[in-house]
Amino acid sequence: MNSTGHRLPRKKIIKIDELKDMGYSFYLIKKLVEENILEKLTRKSYENLTYEGDESDFYYVSAYAPRGVICLISAAIYWQLTTERSKAIDVAIPRSDRIYTMPDWPQIQLYYYNDMRYKTGIVTIDEDSNQFSIYDPEKTAIDILHYREKLGIEVAKEVLVQYLAKKDRNLNKLYRYAKELGNSKILRTYLEVLL
Repeated sequence: MNSTGHRLPRKKIIKIDELKDMGYSFYLIKKLVEENILEKLTRKSYENLTYEGDESDFYYVSAYAPRGVICLISAAIYWQLTTERSKAIDVAIPRSDRIYTMPDWPQIQLYYYNDMRYKTGIVTIDEDSNQFSIYDPEKTAIDILHYREKLGIEVAKEVLVQYLAKKDRNLNKLYRYAKELGNSKILRTYLEVLL
C-alpha cells in the first residue's frame, strides 16, 4: 500500500491506462510522482520506483516504443547466440511508427522494419508481471544475416554457429523465415560453409 491507500501492480513499467483501470485518478498519479513512488517516462508510461523484483533493461522498451520488439544483437545475447556485448538495446518497430521520446538510459537503437520482417517471429516473454517482445532465435539469426554488413560478418557467422549447436534448433523454421524474408540465398551460402 502507498499513501493513497492503493496498491500498485507488481511490475517495473506501468501504463497510464492500467493505473486508470485500477481506480487511480490523474490527481493520485501526480501525487505518487511527487512522492517518488512513480516516475513519468512518457505521456503514457510510468516507472514504478518501489518495484522489487527481477530487473531488465528490456522492460523499458514498451514505454518508449509501444510496438517495439527486441532484435538483432540484443536478441542474440538473450538467446545466448553471441558473445558480443551491446551498448544499446536493439529494437525493431514498424516503418510507419514514429517515436518522439527516447531515454538517456537505457540507450535504445531503433530499426525500422518493413511489415513482413516486423511481424515474423515475435514472441512475448513474461517475467514476474513484466513483459517484453523479442524475436525468436530463428528470426534473430535471419535478421543478423540480413544486416551482416552493418553488424559484421564474424558476428553473423558466430550467431549461426551457436544456433546450429542448439539442441532445440528448428532448421525448418529457419529456412521458412529465410524464404519469407528473401534471405534464403545468403542462408544457403552460410550453411554450406558451416554444415
